[in-house]
Amino acid sequence: MILRRSVCTTLIAIAVIFSMMITLVPATPAQAAALNVPANYPTINAAIAAAAAGDTINVAAGNYPENVVIDKGITLNGAPGATINPAAGHAVTITASTEATPTTVNGFNITPQDNTLNSALGIAISSVAGTSDITLSNNTISTLGDNHGIWIGGSSNGLLPANNLTVTGNNITVTGYATSLYAAHSTPAHANWTIANNAFNSPNGCNLELYDVDGATVDTNIFEVTAGSNVIISSELSDLTNLMLFSNNDIRGNDAGSMVAFITHFIVAGPTTMGAVQITGNIFDNWATRGLRIGAGVTVVNIRQNYFMFTGMGLANQNGVQIDAVNNWWGSASGPGPVGPGTGAGVSVDVLYQPWLTTVVPANAGTGIHDGKTVLFSTTNGVIENIVVRDITAFPSKPGNYDFPYGVYSFEITRIVPGSTVTITIKLPGNLPPNSKYYKFQNGKWVDVTSLMGSNNGDSIITLTLTDGGLGDADGVANGIIVDPGGPAHISLTVMTPPRSSGQTTTPATTTPVPLPNIAVQSASLSATTTTPDKPVTVTADISNTSTSDGDKQVILYVNGQVETTKGAIVNGGQSSQLTFTVSRSEPGTYDISVDNVPAGSFKVELTSASDNILIISMILVVVAFSIALIAFVRRHRTSYR
Repeated sequence: MILRRSVCTTLIAIAVIFSMMITLVPATPAQAAALNVPANYPTINAAIAAAAAGDTINVAAGNYPENVVIDKGITLNGAPGATINPAAGHAVTITASTEATPTTVNGFNITPQDNTLNSALGIAISSVAGTSDITLSNNTISTLGDNHGIWIGGSSNGLLPANNLTVTGNNITVTGYATSLYAAHSTPAHANWTIANNAFNSPNGCNLELYDVDGATVDTNIFEVTAGSNVIISSELSDLTNLMLFSNNDIRGNDAGSMVAFITHFIVAGPTTMGAVQITGNIFDNWATRGLRIGAGVTVVNIRQNYFMFTGMGLANQNGVQIDAVNNWWGSASGPGPVGPGTGAGVSVDVLYQPWLTTVVPANAGTGIHDGKTVLFSTTNGVIENIVVRDITAFPSKPGNYDFPYGVYSFEITRIVPGSTVTITIKLPGNLPPNSKYYKFQNGKWVDVTSLMGSNNGDSIITLTLTDGGLGDADGVANGIIVDPGGPAHISLTVMTPPRSSGQTTTPATTTPVPLPNIAVQSASLSATTTTPDKPVTVTADISNTSTSDGDKQVILYVNGQVETTKGAIVNGGQSSQLTFTVSRSEPGTYDISVDNVPAGSFKVELTSASDNILIISMILVVVAFSIALIAFVRRHRTSYR
């Protein structure tokens, strides 16, 4: 009887162990879904309501006159031409986003139609619980009236701060007295922001106001001219201790006050402090009272390699502690004034300015010399650099029976938003016959790019419209740099002569010019939307060449808006091809993927894997086998006692 009870007890124990082991087998995680608007859902809000955290919503081109509210961590991708344009109210409001399920809004035109004060923001981040890991990328935002482009609430609005915010590749225009990007006062402070590669344009207001943002990188942005201060970064309710990096920005002017100001308690009575500010590689131009203001309570690491391009006070230090501002350009090789020895932009007391830069500075205009005559270049965006003018005889051939009376030009346009379009104005030393052509020498061939020309009416001024990574950019990569070798040409009237140094009279061979290849990524997709640590996901990009000329292009894979890798693609004229990448991550989380700014979707890395389940099931089988052996052993012993 005792033995029978022992056997029963053993079986019960085995059952308990087995049930416990079963509970250890994690449920198969839900696959992240891709929802399509309007194919599956008529509106964006309907898709959000149906989505689960971690899902991706792909929105086709078209107008969506709705107030989009994102109340869970999702990825919202807009195809080219997808426009959110409500008649009244905010266009997009984000109320929830976490590290586990971050939120992304990518690729939309966002144009709220109302001009009521503070009632029709472009994007509002507004959460009583706080938000984390939000990415706003590649959107074109424009607002009417006194409405901010992007607004982030804080404790001054009864909201918690936003952490780990990334704003990249956006083009924001604000028509009224408002701010392109505004962060409200907050305690605790907002933290860990990246604001990069954006274009801000608020002519009647301010371009950037960051209040209580602790640890931020503001890099490679364009800040157009504003009526008042252009950029204000201030501590109001919180002491800021982490590094604030302000680098490689192009600040184009303001009409009143300081153009860029790092200050404390600008609006709210203090005291608060701001520590570890580093200001490098920026262009300060056309300011009103001051180019750069450092206020009391601000600790500066250094101010280096900046270009102060205007007159008057360039740098005003008001914190009473000497700051390191060596190796900057002050608008003159003689250095800064008035406390300095030179005639350049002024510096205040408590500024260590020596040594300063004495070389040519980056500018939006430049010159080249052809046959002893000057050619003038200017650009609407960025900086024009490395101007080289060469004669046609420096090339192995010329395009058909065309002459280049003013030479062939090589130059680079830098400091622009990746993928953006710029217009180059070229002032020639004489008139160019009307309806002339423009050729580029690319990959050993002359390419007809006359379609890029604007003004071409027989006078001495021509214009070119060039797109970074596209038509008119020789490197073919949307990397914030346009490379353009080429020149204006017309039908030959005389026989070409060789360079003066050759002593020979030969005419360069002629070639038939070919049209410029037009290669672009049309779509991209992922092999999986969920994976496990270090297991790769395949990214497939469909690429087409809509011209008749063969060509090649460098294609960039982005992960969470950052360059992952680059591959070259060769596509024959009129053909299409596919290019594949593989990407993996060891850390759990959601990763947004795009190829040349074409969204491919996102994949999620989860800890649970099939191998984990197999291991646990194997353990269960071992326990069961052991239990069966134990029962057999007990039975043998019971028989021996009979």
